[in-house]
Amino acid sequence: MNATCFTFPSSPPGHAAWVADPSCRGTFNIALLCLSTTLICIWSSVHRDIPFERLSTFCSLRRDAPLVLVALFAPELMFYFALNQYICARSVFRFASELESFRVPSDEVQQKSSKIRRFLRFFGIRKETPSDPNSGVELLINRDTLSPTSQQGKIIRQNRFTLVHGFYATMGGFTFIRPEGFHREGERVKLTAAGIKFFMKYEPDLIPDISQMSIMDRSKSNSLGKALLTTQVFWFCLSCASRLAERLPLSLLEVSTLAHGLFTLSSYVMWWSKPLGVDEPTWILLDGEHAREAYALVTIASWGRFGKSQAYEQLEAALVSNSAPPTRKQIRLAAWNAAKRYGICPEDLSTIRDTFFNPISTVSVPDLSELFEARGFATLSSYVLYRTTDYAVTTCIPLVYGFLHLLALRAQFPTSMERDVWRVASVVVMSSGAFEALFDFIRDICVDGLSFSGSLKQVVERSKYIVYYRILPFFYLLASGYLLVESIRQLWYLPHDAYVVASWSYYIPHWL
Repeated sequence: MNATCFTFPSSPPGHAAWVADPSCRGTFNIALLCLSTTLICIWSSVHRDIPFERLSTFCSLRRDAPLVLVALFAPELMFYFALNQYICARSVFRFASELESFRVPSDEVQQKSSKIRRFLRFFGIRKETPSDPNSGVELLINRDTLSPTSQQGKIIRQNRFTLVHGFYATMGGFTFIRPEGFHREGERVKLTAAGIKFFMKYEPDLIPDISQMSIMDRSKSNSLGKALLTTQVFWFCLSCASRLAERLPLSLLEVSTLAHGLFTLSSYVMWWSKPLGVDEPTWILLDGEHAREAYALVTIASWGRFGKSQAYEQLEAALVSNSAPPTRKQIRLAAWNAAKRYGICPEDLSTIRDTFFNPISTVSVPDLSELFEARGFATLSSYVLYRTTDYAVTTCIPLVYGFLHLLALRAQFPTSMERDVWRVASVVVMSSGAFEALFDFIRDICVDGLSFSGSLKQVVERSKYIVYYRILPFFYLLASGYLLVESIRQLWYLPHDAYVVASWSYYIPHWL
């Protein structure tokens, strides 16, 4: 060990002495710190959605592998997905707060009494009972024997619908099996944020009354674990800031880890209320006639959103003429019955089409294509605001992530050519979002603005698909892979000052 990096005690043998930590660090310490922080970032970033059924450990790892690779090579894409999911969950939560059927009676009284009950349970004075709405025990409600306090057959809810419920609903917490006699019967599907809001408005009794505690009991993470992980990532970011403040150079690996850490912290903030690792969803039984008819209505309405649909046009014509549609298909007749029961006019049908489109999904865990979908931004008040926000966010997120790597050009590279390639790779990462937003804008102008149809529309859609899932991923992975490999290679070519420990680090408690 270099004597200039370590102060040996000068006290004679047999006397107490306090020895400070060495003021230098080695290559292994730098690599270990960055590797541990990166693993924490990847592990905390993968907040998977709920599968249809409990999976084995091997199947679970195989299913999560693509998301792990995304978190490693494209943490900004994971943040984009987390931001959209947070906006979806918040929109479901606010939608439920505005509905009379989801308001808990005497809410303020229950909040005060729940604190007293938690205090009594903490000291063992009061035990949880199935009738306690704040306990983790879920009550099974029989719709045929509802409580006499219910009004007009509606369930009086005992649990407030919180942001945790919004995340639980958005991540596939409520699933069902397609009814018999309908399109693709017997298939397992999950309700999306749009589907949850539709059933909240028209058939609120179908949404189970689940307590927040029962959801969090099924989660494999708690606030303490999240706080510890956040503290580790925050300490690393603060350590990098202290080195910059003392004009000590950072290694390229620290710069890459810093970019991962910042976007991981941002994703963690978005997913703070999201349950982690829930193995099974809550199943909804569409056994009633009203439930089947409501499902038929929202399904046909969503078909009208994505191109020409004979079922949608037939239902719209039936509402205009106020007569049943001339068909024997169960799903169309059921949608007609639901429309009449809810008093829906043709204008209301178009509102349902534009508001509750894409109500269900057959994919339990999002694939790569769903990570690009801006479902959260689609809940904004207007289509123009939705598209403008999506363009801006899609452009800015990769721009910030690539710019953090571009700032490392002043570092010491093994060769000048590697520095130039680093610059090109950083620019590719920075501009990837702008190119994606540009092709999105061209597609919207051609298809929605100029109303391209037929072969022209197919050419535009095909071009977008090739750019989205072939060209951009290829160049992005090539650039991101080089940034990662070059960050590791540069560890053997660091300047002397890179091994000096910043003085601020001595006053910050840490475990690595």
